[in-house]
Amino acid sequence: MDTLAHSIPPTPADYKARFLIAAQRDYTRGSTLFSAAAQVFCALIMLFVPGVNGETGLLPLWAAAICTLSITLLLLQRRWQNWDHKLFERAFFIYSLLLAACWAALPIVTFPGTSPDLQVFISLAIAGVIGAGSFTRAAYPKVFTSWIVVICTGCAIAISMMPDKLLWHFLLIVSCYCLVISVISYKLFKTLQARSHSEAELAHRNEFMGVLLNELEHSLSDWLWETDARFTLTHISPRLMRVTRMSEQELAARPVTELVREFACNESYQELTECVRARKPFSRVVVRFDLKGSSHWWEITGKPSFDDSGRFIGYRGVCSDVTARQRASLGMAYLAEHDSLTGLKNRSWFLQYLQVQTQKDTLDPPPKRLALMILDIDNFKPINDHYGHSFGDKFLVRFSERLQSALGGWSSHAVRLGGDEFAIILHVTDLDEAKQFSRSLFTQFLTPLPVYQHAIKAQFSIGLALLPRGEHTTPQHLILNADIAMYEAKRLGGQTLVNFDQALGERISERQTLIHDLKAALDTDQLSLYLQPIVEASKQSIDHYEALLRWQHPTRGMIGPDIFIPLAEETGLIHPLGNFVIKQACTLLAALPETQGLAINLSAHQLVDPALYSNITEALLEANVSPSRLTLEVTESALMQNATEAKILLERFHELGVTLALDDFGTGYSSLAYLNLFPFDTLKIDRSFVNQLGSVKDSQPIISTIILLARELDLRVTAEGVETEAQAFLLKELGCHALQGYYFGRPSPLEDLALPLTH
Repeated sequence: MDTLAHSIPPTPADYKARFLIAAQRDYTRGSTLFSAAAQVFCALIMLFVPGVNGETGLLPLWAAAICTLSITLLLLQRRWQNWDHKLFERAFFIYSLLLAACWAALPIVTFPGTSPDLQVFISLAIAGVIGAGSFTRAAYPKVFTSWIVVICTGCAIAISMMPDKLLWHFLLIVSCYCLVISVISYKLFKTLQARSHSEAELAHRNEFMGVLLNELEHSLSDWLWETDARFTLTHISPRLMRVTRMSEQELAARPVTELVREFACNESYQELTECVRARKPFSRVVVRFDLKGSSHWWEITGKPSFDDSGRFIGYRGVCSDVTARQRASLGMAYLAEHDSLTGLKNRSWFLQYLQVQTQKDTLDPPPKRLALMILDIDNFKPINDHYGHSFGDKFLVRFSERLQSALGGWSSHAVRLGGDEFAIILHVTDLDEAKQFSRSLFTQFLTPLPVYQHAIKAQFSIGLALLPRGEHTTPQHLILNADIAMYEAKRLGGQTLVNFDQALGERISERQTLIHDLKAALDTDQLSLYLQPIVEASKQSIDHYEALLRWQHPTRGMIGPDIFIPLAEETGLIHPLGNFVIKQACTLLAALPETQGLAINLSAHQLVDPALYSNITEALLEANVSPSRLTLEVTESALMQNATEAKILLERFHELGVTLALDDFGTGYSSLAYLNLFPFDTLKIDRSFVNQLGSVKDSQPIISTIILLARELDLRVTAEGVETEAQAFLLKELGCHALQGYYFGRPSPLEDLALPLTH
């Protein structure tokens, strides 16, 4: 590239300037002889026309000046062409200015004392001189402009000396004529300039292409070759000598066919040999040569040559060193089947291998069965988030190395499917052998993986699927079964193996059916809100209700939220379900007395939904309900998943006037921290504490402590799970503000709610 940089031609702007100067010189040189001859001829005509001399008698002197300037131009013409452009333009300008001054003096020295006819004759001559002189100087705008202006000025001076007023009309005509001549001359200059620019661009392009071709000739890995009828090289390029590391004498001493047989691999030059024997042309035949311990690939093209009588006289062609391309191709073939990070087999190879194996095992079942294990690293995300992606990649490399070493002695393949998901293909006699392998695999990973200066223990879940005997099973179906088993292993807590069997398949099928039915339930009025009263402890009157979602399935009957809510959270249906609850709750609020409110529960997924705030505010506005009548209940576990975003969202609801309640208080490990972080108005004591009131493990001290804490923080306390009169009385005495449970009423539709309580 350094050579190319030094040989780059000038810029297009430099070319344009250079070609314009050359065009101006050529234009001026071509018109110099004609212009000088015309000047002398006109001067002599004026000298010999009777009566033109006028009163001054200066015409002979004028003619001598014209002839002197013209002859001087002819004598200096050759020398001028060799001058610097600026010097030449300045000299030509001065010469033209002097000559124009001479012609400007003609009417001044001849008009006085001459007849009107001769004045007209002189004027016509001057008009011709203006036009001809301007056209011959059109290459230089400054020169032809000064030419016209000077001569016109002389005419104006001459006319001003004459008494005839009509001559001023004549001056106006001359001025218009000069203007036209100026425009035409300028057009000639622009035409000359445009043509020179086009020639400059063409020359620049040609020179630049020449430089590129010259550099490519020296940098490309191609060389020409030629042999005689005995296949002896007659043209040996320096590049061929450099590639083969042989001298010109060594290459010329032996036929090229002998060189090919010695250095080429037998399987790669067979096509080339057949073409040469048949005297046929060949194109882009790739041959691998082993030259002094190094492998090279050459792409050879050749054509036989014959003389006029048809006698074979040799071959000629071109040869290219395609070693880099072939090595890259071999590398791409490797990458096509291997994972670039870990070096394990990749998904593409995995799918092809399974396709072949499932077809073969179906047609001719082997003694051993194919077992597919899908592995998913349980703790990879926290590792990646904590240490960074570079650390995570190194962890995957170490995991792959350990996984590969664990396969020793087993007929198996390890595959990285992507991310933190891996697969193992085993050939086992039965399920017990596959389980034995999984146990040894878990044992291998008991020792932490060394990642940089850290020791990280890998935890993973395994899903196992055995290829059924005598049944046609597609790779996709086998992978699906292993995936199902793997997700079941993760659901069970991870770090375990789950085998896919018929019972598991039925459970998953049942789960998928339930998910499908839940989607349909949103559009078919199967979902409704049941209300459970929350009673003011001191007055024993209903303060507000808690809205609880119920699903009345058309064939399964009533399905509890403990079954379908987790499914909704896993599948993303929690968002449309949540929006349904919000709208229905606001509609119910509008139907309840204004003194009563309504509480709804928010899941962890809803707390990170950016549309939650707008959904609730729009529902309140549409139902024309005050925000203070709505209570949002949030559990500690929901807050733990994304405390930062939840805090911002709950503060916005608090500013809006919505009541916020911390549900299931006392069951989390960081409840006190949440009381300090979040703007709650109410604490709801979990039913597990209420159930233990009066039992062996009496929870009264815990409840008393919670109530005392709430009183200090100016928070209301609601107790859940109240089922007896004794519990209600004791909780009231301990200072609970509100009570909720079956003792006061079970969840019911709005139309089935009982009359106000009178306990």
